Amino acid sequence: MASVLHTAREERSHRGRRPRWQGIASGLLSGSRPAGAVSPARQDAVSARLAELHLIRVLLEEAVTLVSARWVQHGWFTTTDDQGRPLLVTAHNLGDLADRRVSGACLVGSVVAAGGGPAAVRSQLVQRTLDLAWHTLREDPGTPVRWCPPPDVRMAHVRDLTRWNDHPSRRAADVVGLLGAALEVAAQQSSSTRAAPA
Repeated sequence: MASVLHTAREERSHRGRRPRWQGIASGLLSGSRPAGAVSPARQDAVSARLAELHLIRVLLEEAVTLVSARWVQHGWFTTTDDQGRPLLVTAHNLGDLADRRVSGACLVGSVVAAGGGPAAVRSQLVQRTLDLAWHTLREDPGTPVRWCPPPDVRMAHVRDLTRWNDHPSRRAADVVGLLGAALEVAAQQSSSTRAAPA
């Protein structure tokens, strides 16, 4: 082995330069990066944002499926009672949903159901999907989404989405359209995240 290392050293000295990997390794160890290289922390942040946007799109697709099957106004979900009759679930009888399959939902309820049900309502994925839905409804599509509004602002946005869903002129197609537009905004957010400077 010593003779192999000795031979490699002799070859380097004859060529007058270090192998490329040594230059890269010493640059990484010293903290410097080649021009245009992305820092590991930046790459981690971009990867995490892209993964979250992918999950948001999956959740929105499931919400579209649920609203398309049965859309609800003036309640969060529909399920069936013990006699097989439709049961509207609101804040007052949320416990009736336990261990029952959701068969329909309002705009907000569809996102919550797709995200795992009422137990997941405060999860980051559900909250940020609702942030995106509100942004799609009320903001210019080209502006960045405000992913972490203060709790009172976020709650106001959820109430706004609920009022919009429950408006007498609203139809299921409107809700499916909003969720579809939110899917497009999520795709735009993914593209802008990829294109952002390092």
